[in-house]
Amino acid sequence: MAVFRILSPYGFDKTKQCIGTMMIEIDFLQKKSVDSNPYDTDKMAAEFIQQFTSQAFSTSQQLVFSFNDKLFGLLVKDIEAMDPSILKGEQASGKRQKIELGLSIANSQVIFEKSGSSSLTLIGKSKTKQGRQSIINPDWNFEKMGIGGLDKEFSDIFRRAFASRVFPVDLVEQMGCKHVKGILLYGPPGCGKTLMARQIGKMLNAREPKVVNGPEILNKYVGESEANIRKLFADAEEEQRRVSVLCVDES
Repeated sequence: MAVFRILSPYGFDKTKQCIGTMMIEIDFLQKKSVDSNPYDTDKMAAEFIQQFTSQAFSTSQQLVFSFNDKLFGLLVKDIEAMDPSILKGEQASGKRQKIELGLSIANSQVIFEKSGSSSLTLIGKSKTKQGRQSIINPDWNFEKMGIGGLDKEFSDIFRRAFASRVFPVDLVEQMGCKHVKGILLYGPPGCGKTLMARQIGKMLNAREPKVVNGPEILNKYVGESEANIRKLFADAEEEQRRVSVLCVDES
């Protein structure tokens, strides 16, 4: 027996479901694309609204966006409804409500956030602005680190590897700073290299420091040593926004 249903268009309540702000994660559609050119998010937002005005959007929705002859994959992360006072032509009341489904209008605001693993470079005001990154554990007591006699070494490590990470991302980008991604500690056995690495790992809002012996990575079979190295970084790749500490010891 066939069952027929009559479908009718969904009716949006424009006093509650017009999109005020929409947070969108963006990346190249082709993941292997490499493009060092910066993309202006203000122009992207204007183009997005022009292409998708009066369109329905829901959180977790995926779509393709064309800009400057490039295709981008988008993921809707968050939607806030337009302030009803603005729709009535009145002064904004400041009331904003998150919604799961909304309708884009001409003055909807679109904010882009690049995917954590993306090589995409974003500039402009229509992108997420992150404040100071809380990479240091707030409960950590520097006086109880237990690395006496290594104050100078610790100061050098902190200045080189972590100082740039406590400033706002926009400021770091404007200054052209690049984060230090690796440090080589050298010295005779027992001088505190591994101890310092472990204590720094505990100091950070990070995963438990992963300490491995260098010789254990090597393997006589072709490609196995490389595979072992990839496995060491697997956890960090899964959670890229969190600091990960990997200490290769006895190398």
